[in-house]
Amino acid sequence: MNVLIRIVWFMLIGWWLAALWFAASLILMLSIIFFPIGAYAATKTWNVMTLGG
Repeated sequence: MNVLIRIVWFMLIGWWLAALWFAASLILMLSIIFFPIGAYAATKTWNVMTLGG
């Protein structure tokens, strides 16, 4: 059941949410103050895309 939920999440929500998440992390990394937050968010893109935890 868990695999089915992750597949549905990826197909319906994950791919575009991950693109927005990664773009937001790149924007955060443009500032020296928010660079650590952006770098952390960029590494978590895979978890957002696949509903990983």
